[in-house]
Amino acid sequence: MAKICKECGKKLPLLSHSLVCKDCNKLIDEKYEEIKNKVLKNFDLKEEQANYLKDKFEKGMLINFYSEIYNKLQSEKEIRENEIEVLAKIKDSLNLSDEDTGFDERINPYTYVNFIKEKNELPDFKLEAFGFNIILKKGEKVHFAHSATLKEIKIKNLGYSGGRSGVSFKIARDAAYLAGTHKQKIVNEDKLLQTSKGVLIITNKRLLLNPLPGNRPLSIPLDQVLTYQGYQNGIELYKEDTKRGFFFEIDSIGSVEIFGICLSFLFSYY
Repeated sequence: MAKICKECGKKLPLLSHSLVCKDCNKLIDEKYEEIKNKVLKNFDLKEEQANYLKDKFEKGMLINFYSEIYNKLQSEKEIRENEIEVLAKIKDSLNLSDEDTGFDERINPYTYVNFIKEKNELPDFKLEAFGFNIILKKGEKVHFAHSATLKEIKIKNLGYSGGRSGVSFKIARDAAYLAGTHKQKIVNEDKLLQTSKGVLIITNKRLLLNPLPGNRPLSIPLDQVLTYQGYQNGIELYKEDTKRGFFFEIDSIGSVEIFGICLSFLFSYY
């Protein structure tokens, strides 16, 4: 039986693997570009546009559409609050998940940057999602938390492999943060000794690890931190009165970014 184009009904070549003829493919590609350019101009994805994309393209192309919009916005140095709303709407309109789009990793750090710029303070963070609360000191506020593995450093120079460039945000007074500049990954893994595991919490006064059962807690006052460095897989930190270093291994680049933003802002006040 002859194969026909599902768009126009034209007969397709015998060996064609496509369900659409060349002419129709061209029209679909042109419509894709038209919708993309309109979204970038008007910051809005209409329902009929979203339905067209879902009807004509597989999930991979829908993710690609989202990524093209994100990359264009991100290339302009920072993603503003209204642009975050645009990206969220596109994600939802195309029935894409946070995992499909890397929404948490790509967008959450910008929500912190925008909040700081507007309020000149860090947002508060609720720990209820982790199923526990901690006893805070007077005037202490939680700003972020994420699961982490504590590995103590046996040598100071761990080294790293590769790297990536990023975008500089002036977040408060003389403090700036380079989003996306974390060195790729800690090397010399044999120089790290795992000593605890739990949830790493940053407050306006300290970094603390709330441990899983059978693990030990750790609390580091911010005014005792000497140096820190963000990596794609965690944060390296050294404190006063100890030769040991600490590496908090974190499985989310976006969360590492947020810890870096929080530390940069808080250290501008110490």
